[in-house]
Amino acid sequence: MKIRVLFSLTLLLLGAAIYFVMRSFTLPLVNYVVCQAFQQKAPRTFSAEEIRQFFQTAFEKSQGSRPERQKYLEQLFRLSQKLEKVQSLSREEAQSLLGSFHDPEKAHPPALFEDKDEK
Repeated sequence: MKIRVLFSLTLLLLGAAIYFVMRSFTLPLVNYVVCQAFQQKAPRTFSAEEIRQFFQTAFEKSQGSRPERQKYLEQLFRLSQKLEKVQSLSREEAQSLLGSFHDPEKAHPPALFEDKDEK
């Protein structure tokens, strides 16, 4: 009887530990996956490093309170759903998606994604 109780408690504790570990890695994992998906669908004029930096900065800004992390996670899920529906993005579509993702009030993100020819 004691062995069953001990085994059950061990499984319960193991399950709780796995749950909390996975919960703490959800946001970084989703951030990484959405960043990779965006890089694959973005036009070639977008630098992969600039895209990674954009998502890293947004991730770091979301690390405040729990509501900020939840809001950022929801933004990532919305962006992911939009990316699932397209094969590739035009420059304007990519700027618009990142702009609304970065700040819903703005039409475009910071001047990261100008054409390389314009510089």
